[in-house]
Amino acid sequence: MESGWFNMEAIKAFEISFSPDWYGSGYYVYVLKVVHNEKGTFYYIGQTGDRHFSAARSPFYRLMAHFNPYNSKATDAQLRNGLIAHGLIEEPTKDKKTRVCMEEAISSGALQISSVFYKILEFNGENHKQNRKHVEAVETALINLFDKKNLFNNLEKIGHHTVIINQDHHSLARQIYYNVTQQE
Repeated sequence: MESGWFNMEAIKAFEISFSPDWYGSGYYVYVLKVVHNEKGTFYYIGQTGDRHFSAARSPFYRLMAHFNPYNSKATDAQLRNGLIAHGLIEEPTKDKKTRVCMEEAISSGALQISSVFYKILEFNGENHKQNRKHVEAVETALINLFDKKNLFNNLEKIGHHTVIINQDHHSLARQIYYNVTQQE
């Protein structure tokens, strides 16, 4: 190629820094906040702690799963499905895949997505079922505080209506809810 085919002043650079906190396994409750410039604010509330394996993903890997536009069936797809169901991204087609629709909405500024993770318990490989149930109860109590029309959560998911919530779970959920909603 001929020298000078690009303009150095026009090259834009940005940095993505990776925090060590993103990679710590633990039992987290987290809130994805989705703000659409015309349709308002929506939420997805989740938790880490696997039902089938003795594992609790780190925030990085949990978010990575949510932003996988090719996964349309698992709970990981609730962000993708919520964006489509609420009309916050263009409806994907055979020629325009979900990934492109998400990227266009975010890069245009029509959609802003942020997340906050709250570490409820450390992951040490012990008492996994008990720890998962505890964090699931905090997640469920938190979901119950939000207006359902603004949630991406599928409330028909396994066990949502059978989760046993105690006063400690309610207290933690209210603290998280306050933290999330006071920023609006």
